Amino acid sequence: MFSKKFGRLPEQDDELFFDETEQHPVRASQDEIRNQVFAASEAYGLNCFMLLSYLGLSTSAAYDQPVV
Repeated sequence: MFSKKFGRLPEQDDELFFDETEQHPVRASQDEIRNQVFAASEAYGLNCFMLLSYLGLSTSAAYDQPVV
């Protein structure tokens, strides 16, 4: 999705979860990150809560931290 939106592969400092409405990579909001994780987990048959935990996104405070 990143390369489709921005015409290049993501670089090391680009956001994993980005706002698709922006013209350049900008970190997505807390709600958008959660929506992206839910959509991806549903599409691939994964447990979204385990995925949120694995990504360090299981608490609301984690949304303010960069995802590596």
